[in-house]
Amino acid sequence: TAPLLLTDTYIKAFKVAAVPSCEIPPTHPHGANAEELDDRINAVDISYDGEVCVTSSDNNLIHVYKTDQPPFLKKQIFQHVDKYGCNAITFTHDKHYVLVADRLSTKAARTVRMMNLETEEYVNAYSPHGADVHTIAIHPNENTFLTCDYSGAMRIFDL
Repeated sequence: TAPLLLTDTYIKAFKVAAVPSCEIPPTHPHGANAEELDDRINAVDISYDGEVCVTSSDNNLIHVYKTDQPPFLKKQIFQHVDKYGCNAITFTHDKHYVLVADRLSTKAARTVRMMNLETEEYVNAYSPHGADVHTIAIHPNENTFLTCDYSGAMRIFDL
């Protein structure tokens, strides 16, 4: 089978298949109070080779884990993440780079940034969304990725 090519036209043809029924209390945009958000993991991903795992949390920390060597926690990144926060995280095709969505509570929200995990520096930023990004997905065969935000918009970007 041929790989699926995700073009703007194809993405725009997507339709909502189902909408779950749920009530979110108005205390917080994500439906939780401040105490519950202190260290809640909001995203997790594993590198394509399975050697490295990352998590992002609502307290603006990224944890990097080596999956094959105890102790599994490799390092905790907070210096640069604290500036923008982290609402979602996913690996690129290279296990040394992740895409991080800015958090709602930051001034620069609605931007996805590429971070080098070795240097802990942001190396690229991608056009802002109209609302906060909650999901990032890398295309397995191309240098593109999809993002979804809380307004229901979905965008495609080149890495």
